[in-house]
Amino acid sequence: MSDQASTYRERRALLDSITPFNLKGTDIMKHPVTIAAAAGVTLLFFQAVASAAVDEAWAKKELKGHGCLTCHSVDKKKVGPAYKDVATMFKGKTPAEVAATMKSKPQHKGVLKKTADKELEMMIEWILTLAK
Repeated sequence: MSDQASTYRERRALLDSITPFNLKGTDIMKHPVTIAAAAGVTLLFFQAVASAAVDEAWAKKELKGHGCLTCHSVDKKKVGPAYKDVATMFKGKTPAEVAATMKSKPQHKGVLKKTADKELEMMIEWILTLAK
């Protein structure tokens, strides 16, 4: 019986020493909750970084690909207003609100047919960063 008690005490001591931040001497794969928590935190971090700033290169590539730059430019008026002016005009609005306004204009109907709402909002999010 003393072997069992000794083994129990050793296991109990090991379990008591294991915390999510102290896995020294343990097989991490035996701790699925810790792995899931670490994965969740990592995912949230990268999503926060990704959503914090829309990539300017991506936005410009998409604006060009969808034909937006035919009528608009970043800082000069063409057929449509410059994106800096658009950003100033809609300062404080959400990308969804700007998209709704844009969708109501007949000149945008053709371009919007080939643009997903999420893509449109991400492009508008970048445009809104140009506000003074």
